[in-house]
Amino acid sequence: MKRHLICAILLTATLTHAATVSISWDPPTPSNNVAGYKIYHGTAIRTYTGRVDVGDHTQGSVSGLDPTKTYHFAITAYNTATNESDYSAELVWDNDAPVIVSPRDVVLLPDVAGAAIMPNILEGVSVSDDFSVSGDIALSQVPKAGTVITAEMLIAKIIAIDEAGNKAEKMLAIITRPNPPGNLRMEVMAEVTTRRDTE
Repeated sequence: MKRHLICAILLTATLTHAATVSISWDPPTPSNNVAGYKIYHGTAIRTYTGRVDVGDHTQGSVSGLDPTKTYHFAITAYNTATNESDYSAELVWDNDAPVIVSPRDVVLLPDVAGAAIMPNILEGVSVSDDFSVSGDIALSQVPKAGTVITAEMLIAKIIAIDEAGNKAEKMLAIITRPNPPGNLRMEVMAEVTTRRDTE
């Protein structure tokens, strides 16, 4: 029985002692001969060390996963004669957050009232990730470029989210006191890495 399944990871893990990944998929067309589905999983590409039979449901969960590892999943369908389809396209659940390399200090020039305009600090950012290529990592900054800065000190954030939803943040302090006189400096304060769906 050769049928194609379209799958998607809907919910990733609750990262406590073990992780649970929930997956749902569309049934093959036609699906009148399908008796059930199996979810295969493992820590290497197309190398599955476990499976879960979810019966005739088009969703299921795999629990007891190590939240520090990357997992690969595939779905198969089977009929009443226990003939099984080929594996679906592989899904990957990755739990490592991207790594953000922040820009060097940025000099902001205040106006006569002592205000400065927030630059686009993403232009100086590079991001690496063990799962997504850099073009598939969503980058954003808070506050947005163009925001007027009037406070003596403001914490800005660079946020990177990879295709698996893993999130990393890097915080920058924007000092609006002239240093040297007439200039403002942006300095790296700290880096915080967060993982998706932490509790």
